[in-house]
Amino acid sequence: MKVCMVDFHADLILNNEGSAQKVIKSFCDNLDIDISCLSMSYDLYKEKIINNIKYYTIPENRLKNKIFNKFLNLKVFTYEEMIDIIEKEKYDILHFHNRLELVDKLVKRLSYKPKIVCHFHREFNNPIIPKNADLILRVSQSLVNDIKQKINTIKKVEFIHNSIPHDVFKFKKEEFNEIKEPIQLLFAFGDNDKKGYLEVLEAIELLDKKGIDYQLNICGNKKELNFDNNKIKTYGFLKNKELFNLMKKIDILLGPSHKEALGLIYLEGLYFGCYVLPSKVGGIPEIFGENYEFYCDLNGNSVYKNIIKLLKVDKAQYLTMRDNILNKFEIKNLAKELVDKYKALIK
Repeated sequence: MKVCMVDFHADLILNNEGSAQKVIKSFCDNLDIDISCLSMSYDLYKEKIINNIKYYTIPENRLKNKIFNKFLNLKVFTYEEMIDIIEKEKYDILHFHNRLELVDKLVKRLSYKPKIVCHFHREFNNPIIPKNADLILRVSQSLVNDIKQKINTIKKVEFIHNSIPHDVFKFKKEEFNEIKEPIQLLFAFGDNDKKGYLEVLEAIELLDKKGIDYQLNICGNKKELNFDNNKIKTYGFLKNKELFNLMKKIDILLGPSHKEALGLIYLEGLYFGCYVLPSKVGGIPEIFGENYEFYCDLNGNSVYKNIIKLLKVDKAQYLTMRDNILNKFEIKNLAKELVDKYKALIK
């Protein structure tokens, strides 16, 4: 069985930071099959072997795209070298990630029909289901339910959870500390309102009013954030290694998100010894379970109250829960599950 992962969003040779790219590489490093990766390049054609996996990056034919797509709006496929590689390798399965509107255009150019897997990494208001798709994968049962509510499709729709990203294992798994003042808080989504930025700021005001000492660390912001409060520290966009090193110093990871497909950040935070304060939305209960006692509602007062409740957390009990979660989202287990899905397609 020969499988090719195809990513139209990023250069998989160069990009190790995006969530979808971490998911792709985590699976590829652990799939016990013949697998390659095709992705788009911003400049030149490249080939590289990484962890015994062959990666190709393909530049777009920009002239063709400009004339046929931007001027004439013909919506033609403009990554021709991808076709050449697929025709040469004759993959049994093409597993597509991102920009799924390009799937049918690519498949139409092939002289044979491989099985097609289309992988959604987040929620879309109007998800595109390619006609050639044999299997639709989403990252949580919640997103499977979401797509079935939005679209009437006869396609097979299943889920496979994101795993703990492969790059965290370069670091030691951290234990949980007893939380003491100043409480080290982390909000890793910049000023993103959909992820709970305003709720976090409301909770901080309540901590100030109650005289509770803390430091709020904010990262992930692409524009500069300025605060009069000297207890708030901003970092901007952090690379994975920088984020992980910050997590080691954090007591509580804040996640009062309005939408969440599954959330790699929560798995990473648990690995590095952060207590997690999420909202009960999307795929989050598939990580922490329905009865997790530190879910917050989407308001600052609830975030504040759960921070206070976490000050009395049973560390040993939380550690047991964490280790059970990390085992559930272990990449080797999920890689085997994905291979079983591939085998079911071509049997």
